[in-house]
Amino acid sequence: MSKRIELLIVDPQNDFCTERVESNGQVLHQGALYVGGAENDMIRLAKMIDRIGSKLYDIHVTLDSHRLVDISHPIFWEDGNGKSPDPFTIISYVDVKNATWKARNPGYQARAANYVKTLEDNARYPLCI
Repeated sequence: MSKRIELLIVDPQNDFCTERVESNGQVLHQGALYVGGAENDMIRLAKMIDRIGSKLYDIHVTLDSHRLVDISHPIFWEDGNGKSPDPFTIISYVDVKNATWKARNPGYQARAANYVKTLEDNARYPLCI
């Protein structure tokens, strides 16, 4: 019985990698969500596929997508002055409960509070914008 080998690539985004536009050795642009070393991971992945590709039954690639108005995006939230949070702002259940941050659409407030509370109750990562 032969083994069936499949490759799963999880969320490989261009924005995680550096776009190398070099002048005198300088990187002039990075992806918006740059993760140090991600471009090298993609190079290693491509080399691995070149090396073992004929043994692979299939390759599957996942895609992480978000709605335009997603709970993790600044536009979802507002403070008491109607200002959205800056990127990388941490929003806790206490912040939502005390209306430090509230859903811009009041119809989403209960859902947002429950979501952030569930993250904390299950000792997950905090909600990061």
